[in-house]
Amino acid sequence: MKEMHQRVVVGITSHNRPDSIVQAVDAITKQTYPSNLIEVVIADDASDDPLMPQAFSDVEKKLKEAKMGYKLFINGNH
Repeated sequence: MKEMHQRVVVGITSHNRPDSIVQAVDAITKQTYPSNLIEVVIADDASDDPLMPQAFSDVEKKLKEAKMGYKLFINGNH
């Protein structure tokens, strides 16, 4: 019998936590669940940490390489 998988959406919220976002996405991309059924939604509420833009760039690259759907909601200073 063929195993049926459901679509999964993972939500990540952040404020001034660039390392945490990168680590979370790294863990998600290492899952064995079918990557085409995972969507990652990241919401940032006006972070002012100067490392956040690079973290978002790194995360976006990692998600594209993993062929996962994603949405970034960045409010404020970027």
